[in-house]
Amino acid sequence: MNRLSDLLPEALPPDTPPEQKERAPGPAEPEKSPEPTVEGTVLTESPERREARLRWEPRRAAFYNQAEGARHKRDGVDCPVCRNKGYIYRLTEEGDMVSRKCGCMAKRETLRKIRESGLGEVIRDYTFDKFETKEAWQRELKEAAQAFCKDGSAGWFYIGGQVGSGKTHLCTAICGEYIRRGYDVRYLMWAEKSKHLKALINDCRAYTDMMNEYKRIPVLYIDDFLKVRQGADPSDADLNLAFELINARLLQPEKITVISAEKTVLEAMEYDEATFSRIYRLCGKYNLAVGRDRGRNYRLG
Repeated sequence: MNRLSDLLPEALPPDTPPEQKERAPGPAEPEKSPEPTVEGTVLTESPERREARLRWEPRRAAFYNQAEGARHKRDGVDCPVCRNKGYIYRLTEEGDMVSRKCGCMAKRETLRKIRESGLGEVIRDYTFDKFETKEAWQRELKEAAQAFCKDGSAGWFYIGGQVGSGKTHLCTAICGEYIRRGYDVRYLMWAEKSKHLKALINDCRAYTDMMNEYKRIPVLYIDDFLKVRQGADPSDADLNLAFELINARLLQPEKITVISAEKTVLEAMEYDEATFSRIYRLCGKYNLAVGRDRGRNYRLG
């Protein structure tokens, strides 16, 4: 059985010593005044008390650094540097003990994002490197998806058309790139999650909580958008749900939305021109259509 750490894409860097991952300090926090005592005096550390404390700080730091943590039991990342605590303790020039994150925490955070994204094991297999480009149309799709990841002004990506042409593979590869950059990602399988949301329509709080997760997540991947049972058209409830979600993310230009579907944008306009004309405008050059051709269905190969 694979450990979760084995699911990391090959592009992720290995653990490095924490001193190589030292981050620039953030903005200084405003200085806090000491808390007054009941008598109204101010609590301060006397020189004698500070001297006594500083004598113990090296021992305290050594004790904490030698202690064993348990983070590896949750995520499978075994770090000999911090002993799986996630933090390293050291002394400042003044002799005070301080802690900072170990370098392994970046990898642990990435694993957490993979778990919470809903993409699971496919992250390992659906990468750009593993996307086959034997034909020109495959190379064009891959290049467009990679360009989207590099385009800082792009926020919407849509790919529709031929079944089995690798649409989900490319969209998952895009999500993997954003996870490696530290973004929170959610995967929304439309056929499954739309049923759940519609079932909650009379439970206002539960519906709002679930919908808000998809509206507010920095990167959302909607797979098989508006797909219902074979040969059927989306219901009014499906279209209303789609409009609410798309419109909410449209109003948040910093969000990234990735969509795959069996219908191209132009084909889907027959269902709901209001929703799909928005998607058409937002995607721009990242609105991709895979021509209908069974020869492009890798599942039949």
